[in-house]
Amino acid sequence: MLSIWRGYLRKKTASPECTYNADSCFNEEVLELLAEAQQRIDKLRVMGVSEMVLSALVRKEQKASRMVITRDYRILLPDYGDMEIEMPPLVKAVYFLFLRHRNGFAFIELERHRHELGEIYRILRGGVLSDKARRSIDAVTDCHNNSINEKCARIREAFLLKMRHDLASKYFIYGGRNSRKSISLNRKSVIWETDINKYLPEIICDPDDFHQSFVESAHIKKPLKFNPNCSII
Repeated sequence: MLSIWRGYLRKKTASPECTYNADSCFNEEVLELLAEAQQRIDKLRVMGVSEMVLSALVRKEQKASRMVITRDYRILLPDYGDMEIEMPPLVKAVYFLFLRHRNGFAFIELERHRHELGEIYRILRGGVLSDKARRSIDAVTDCHNNSINEKCARIREAFLLKMRHDLASKYFIYGGRNSRKSISLNRKSVIWETDINKYLPEIICDPDDFHQSFVESAHIKKPLKFNPNCSII
């Protein structure tokens, strides 16, 4: 690996002989640092340090981007260059459902959220739901049907197509078997530019436990109200 870098950097060097100059000698200094780093990494390998640990040492820690839900219901990550995460309408509806519920819920509770999911799906589609669309909602909210797992897999895929796993995982719907599923992303980082929440059941939560950021617009008069019960009305 070092030999590849050496060949590449030497092609970039201004002259064969490098009398010190911060610009012209930059590549030679890079080669020296790479050689030193390679020696240290090799020493750590000999000492039994795993490749996973070594990879973590050189991987830059990156914060999760804020998320913007636009007025036309697109999912944008502004801190990653306005990266758009694309999903089919029903998959996005499932994502919005869990994004609205900070504490999440177990899949066995999905039937309770059937109406809410149906309303989100209707808004995203922009019209009355057909019988086929309603059957799809019934399937997703049936805890004995694999449809919800398929939708969560599509959500993971949507993020993994755009970023590496350690960043994408912050946006996944996660949870143990037979336990509560949720999205770990801090809701203070979620900005709803759309007024979609105005047409959906109101989520009531303790402000220390749940928070949603809203962009002021003609359609959004005030943020959601809170109480300690974290229920839906």
